Amino acid sequence: MLRAGVGLTHERRGRTAAFEAASRAMARAGLTRAELCLCFATPDHQPDMPSALAAIRQITQAPQVVGCTGGGILTSEGEHEGQSALGVLVASGDELRVRPFLVHTLEASEDAVAQAIARSLAAPGGDASEDGRPALLLALVGALGSHPSRLLDRLATLLPDVPIMGGSAVGTPDGADVWALGEVARGGACGALISGVPRVAIGVAHGCHPVGPLLTVTRARGNLIFELDEEPAFEAFARLCREPLLADLRRAAAFVFAGLHAGTGARADYRVRSFIGFDPQSGVLAISEAVEEGQKLTFLLREAQGARRDLEAMLGEVGEKLSGARPAFGLYVNCAGRGQGLYGIADHDVAFIKRALGEFPLLGFSSAAEIAPLGGRPALEMYTGVLAVFAEVAQA
Repeated sequence: MLRAGVGLTHERRGRTAAFEAASRAMARAGLTRAELCLCFATPDHQPDMPSALAAIRQITQAPQVVGCTGGGILTSEGEHEGQSALGVLVASGDELRVRPFLVHTLEASEDAVAQAIARSLAAPGGDASEDGRPALLLALVGALGSHPSRLLDRLATLLPDVPIMGGSAVGTPDGADVWALGEVARGGACGALISGVPRVAIGVAHGCHPVGPLLTVTRARGNLIFELDEEPAFEAFARLCREPLLADLRRAAAFVFAGLHAGTGARADYRVRSFIGFDPQSGVLAISEAVEEGQKLTFLLREAQGARRDLEAMLGEVGEKLSGARPAFGLYVNCAGRGQGLYGIADHDVAFIKRALGEFPLLGFSSAAEIAPLGGRPALEMYTGVLAVFAEVAQA
């Protein structure tokens, strides 16, 4: 049987905050020792995290504490934005297994980093699940690096059939922290392979939704798109935007994005990328990722109503994947560009999750970017919410 609990505190003193949050989590779970222990904290806790993590391990008796800093902390009780917060999730079960990893820097090649992670998990190139039970790799990065998509692609090759979800930490101007294996690393990466759970359901909700037809990149170089459907790319953009956004391209880039399709036809089958440059005279668009000719692309609009519809659709899909299984606990990585700033109200996504799936221990953080399964492989996303629900199948 899986038992889990979440504790949260707004206490600013790191060690005291750790004691409070961990004690609450353990009491709610009814545990004396946790197998899984995750901790997310706002950046003001960074100076005290070594002592805070020691306190959490003392309270939970967990082999490891895994986590990172986030722009806000989310729990089953609400979304804690714009204030100091530290949250802890603990879980234990007869077959629950946790294998953590930590790499101190992402400055090495993507292949070297991926190899280091795979070695830490002791499952390079093989089935990382245990006894046939589903496994999920939670990946947390302290810096996006120069080519994060390459790192994720390489990691997926080394760990086939293991879904990867997570996100990029948010920290102080000096950097963001991740922690595992008893250490704190600034700008590195950490995470955990979680297995031995009867059922894991993952859902991806986009904050940006398609508002135009699916187009084909017919001429491109690097991240520059010259033609879409054999016409100047900017002309297609201009037809969508029109006035008043077209008169202020900088403002337009805050609302209109490119959606790069993976080709599976699923609802969430696109990666959101920013427009970083426009040249109306030459007709060129520049986006935040290199594209290839033949790539399918659609224009996306970031706004609350569409994000809400997609969240409801995602939660419906997660409910179907659970097939009546009881949620034991969940993780939610939510873009810092969503939340109250997008919807205008507090606790929006958490309220929808509870309404759709019921009450269960939930912990997450507001991220700089999200990692989500897309077309069977992990992808770096923007303005998304990525939910993983760990569930128990009801006994007959």
